[in-house]
Amino acid sequence: MLKQAEIENFIIVLLNHTYNMAWDGNIYRTYYCFTAKELYEMINPAKWNVTETFANEHGFRTRYILCGYVLVYFFYLVFLDIIKNNVTFEFPMTGGYSASIYVKCFQDEEFRRLYSGGKFLGIDFIASEFKGYQIYYQWRCYDKIREKPIYISNNLKDWFYSQINQGKQYY
Repeated sequence: MLKQAEIENFIIVLLNHTYNMAWDGNIYRTYYCFTAKELYEMINPAKWNVTETFANEHGFRTRYILCGYVLVYFFYLVFLDIIKNNVTFEFPMTGGYSASIYVKCFQDEEFRRLYSGGKFLGIDFIASEFKGYQIYYQWRCYDKIREKPIYISNNLKDWFYSQINQGKQYY
């Protein structure tokens, strides 16, 4: 079976991998987006003690696909928890690094500028009290902080916007 510590270790490896792709000393790349396929291509199922037999018994062709589904489902549960319970997800990291996924609030002039540019069109601006929300990934290392927006599926985005239109506020 998959153990929580092994999943956490994989997340640390994953975040270090994305850090190396998106941060080159003083050169800042504008954006990097990875797909679910790229995520589970980096998985080493041998470290997770997942056998081909176990994967086949549970309806998966290979153990790579099983591990990929677990990872994608993990992120899906994280996004659901963030949207439903208004929480910040902190990744387990060490060495002065920290990373989190949270909801960032845009209001006042910044909200007006983004709304007029076509962002937050699914949000009722009166019900949301002229605030827009976006899920963000934040990476911190000592004095450096980087933030990148996370684009979720249309189904999750529609549910997220419906929560906002019902008056839910995120902090």
